[in-house]
Amino acid sequence: MEQYIIKGGNPLVGEVEIGGAKNAALAILAAAIMTDETVLIDNLPDVNDINVLLEAIQGIGAMVQRVDRHTVKINGSAITDFNIEYDYIKKIRASYYLLGAMLGKYKRAEVALPGGCNIGSRPIDQHLKGFRALGADVDIEHGKIVAEAEHLRGTHLYFDVVSVGATINVMMAAAMADGLTIMENVAKEPHVVDVANFLNSMGCRELLAKAGAAPSGGTKAEARTVDYYKKRPCPELCRMCADLCAEFIAAHPEGRCGVYKEDV
Repeated sequence: MEQYIIKGGNPLVGEVEIGGAKNAALAILAAAIMTDETVLIDNLPDVNDINVLLEAIQGIGAMVQRVDRHTVKINGSAITDFNIEYDYIKKIRASYYLLGAMLGKYKRAEVALPGGCNIGSRPIDQHLKGFRALGADVDIEHGKIVAEAEHLRGTHLYFDVVSVGATINVMMAAAMADGLTIMENVAKEPHVVDVANFLNSMGCRELLAKAGAAPSGGTKAEARTVDYYKKRPCPELCRMCADLCAEFIAAHPEGRCGVYKEDV
């Protein structure tokens, strides 16, 4: 499609429901393998990146049950393979979230270098810096990131640059480390906070990501049963803002945009 042609002049009437944010959902799906209990995740966007990541998670031995287009159940208790196949990973950059999740839970992960969209230069050095600070040995071998550790320990880490991916990835690994981890100069986007809330719901103590530093209390494999149905991934912000703007511009009393007030 090369252009949109919009013919206005009519009031907007009706209701719309804002779907979950892809960036939040991808990280939450990866974090779901960190517990041996079944996790139910609702309001997933039905997009290719989600489907590819679910295939990759299923490929390492996790149980993945698609309840419907927007709902999935995941159980990671049967995972025995810590190597994410390149055929899956080359399609999406969010593959690296499995690195933090598996390193945290299993203390070993092999993940192909990120693929997916090409938005300038987006290095992963801050991810690797964080893993190493937690005590992991990290190398890049034959196009793969290989990370392993006998045990992870809490640390005080300052990111050289603000990075959403590094904040989430290191946060997941730190959630299963011994002791307290404090990360500074972190990203504070809504989907970062959403992942922090999800880790909290699985038992991580006092994990916050709203004020520029993210204290992370390790759980040492004490993650508990999670039903994420009542706390959906945060809404897709661009879609939410566009629909809210359209509603305000139209100023029609019968128009409604289905979002939670805390997400606005």
